[in-house]
Amino acid sequence: MHAVHRWARWARASSSIMQMGYKVTTILTQPLGFTQSIELLGYYYAAEGLKRVYANPLRMPELLEETFARSSFMANRIKSFDREVRDITKQLKPGMGRFGWVQA
Repeated sequence: MHAVHRWARWARASSSIMQMGYKVTTILTQPLGFTQSIELLGYYYAAEGLKRVYANPLRMPELLEETFARSSFMANRIKSFDREVRDITKQLKPGMGRFGWVQA
């Protein structure tokens, strides 16, 4: 039964993350966030960065390491992002939203 409880806990947490991740407002704001990068870096460098990442997605781990080495903010962002997601999932209550029928 222990494995069933672990699976149920994972499914509950995953459905919460999915519910947050597939909101239309979240989907629409993600590309808009890139406009801040364009303003800060300029169109040319922002486009070069996108091209570099999406030209070969298999290089993502290498590019992440390079980014973390250049920016302590980005290196710590992963930790703070995970903390923010944990905080948000703690605030979710059974019966909320479209997936309210999923109970603990």
